[in-house]
Amino acid sequence: MKLLIYVVECAIIQGLFYMVFHLLLRKQTNFQINRIYLLSTLVASMIIPAVEIQLPSSVPLTMSIFQIKEVVIQSNIASPDFGFNHLNLIISAMAIASCCLYLIWFTRQLWHIRQLLTHSLIKKNNRIYIVETKHPLAFSFFNYIFINQNISSNERKKIILHEKTHIQQWHTLDRIFIDLILVSQWFNPFAWLFRKAIIENHEFLADAGTLRHGINQVNYQQLLLNQLFRTNQVQFVTYFNQSLIKKRIFMMTKITNKRTERIRFFLALPLAAIIVVCFSFKASLPEQVLDPITDNIMNKLSLNDLSSIIQKDTIKKSNLQKSKNRHVFIVAEQNATFQGGDLETFRAWILQNLKYPENAAKKGIQGKVILSFVIEADGKINEIKVLRSVDSALDEEAIRVIKSSPDWMPGRHGGKTIAQQFTIPIAFKVQK
Repeated sequence: MKLLIYVVECAIIQGLFYMVFHLLLRKQTNFQINRIYLLSTLVASMIIPAVEIQLPSSVPLTMSIFQIKEVVIQSNIASPDFGFNHLNLIISAMAIASCCLYLIWFTRQLWHIRQLLTHSLIKKNNRIYIVETKHPLAFSFFNYIFINQNISSNERKKIILHEKTHIQQWHTLDRIFIDLILVSQWFNPFAWLFRKAIIENHEFLADAGTLRHGINQVNYQQLLLNQLFRTNQVQFVTYFNQSLIKKRIFMMTKITNKRTERIRFFLALPLAAIIVVCFSFKASLPEQVLDPITDNIMNKLSLNDLSSIIQKDTIKKSNLQKSKNRHVFIVAEQNATFQGGDLETFRAWILQNLKYPENAAKKGIQGKVILSFVIEADGKINEIKVLRSVDSALDEEAIRVIKSSPDWMPGRHGGKTIAQQFTIPIAFKVQK
């Protein structure tokens, strides 16, 4: 299930990043910036769902003193949750199958390149290898340029300059990377749009690199229009590709306003940052801070209010229950104790006396029940409340064990015994 959630979140984030690119950067001629944006956001979309950064809280850490460490109880009955297990099995099988299919496909492409290398004439030009083939194709794969042996010398020069740009900028790595992403994101239309955008941008970069070597633009465009070159079945190489001719010619002749390009780029940056923040950072307080507070208080008090309350070391019970005019402390000079020990002693006692409801275990019902309770000035437990409910059976068992607790030694503040509030999370987990 976690894998499914991760994959879906990746798809959503990729969609948002692609929307920013499509609206602001797609038609800009700063192709290097576009390449950086496409690759970095693609990497970010794979990392962000796995990262959760907790924003610092303005509430003092002393708030956590009134929460008892979580009690975890596991059932001795195996969960019959076949639907969940079957879903996990299906997801795992699909992931493994897609990986295997990709490996088969990838191996076939490598074998095809190997066959071309074996049956073709290879010439070394500095660190680049020119592979002359009998097929009407031109493409590059790392530092190999595959070109038809019957191409004229004038056209050969332009094609080699084009493919050298692909090689010098390591475009093959980009292509392999996006194809690896598609192993887990084959169903995601935005991943395919990323792939298409990256491929198009490679061609724009290679065209710009070719023209920088003094090649006449009109002659170069004519070469494109001749459509002498065809793509083959090797999908992760870079092509001298006629399928993008119209776009490539348009981008070569387009005159852009540099100021407008900068504005669009600086608009794209904060939008991308907002996406990262929304999916990576958690603005809520840590669970140990939020759990002890009832919904009634949280609806009334801001974080600053809570901080002020803790600094005063007291909270009026009227905020919790208006019917009683008394003070219930959260933090005291001397906290309540249990059987001569600390809060950990009470946690251990609960663990010994808690029982997993048999029917709930058989049904695979599990989750975390959070309770609050008050240790009165006479040491008795009172006002047990369920702050977070899972199931009535689990709630009732958690309440039962708290109610059965022996008396405590009450807390003291200002030389007097006081009532003090605590919370405790009790996690019920079904053993698999």
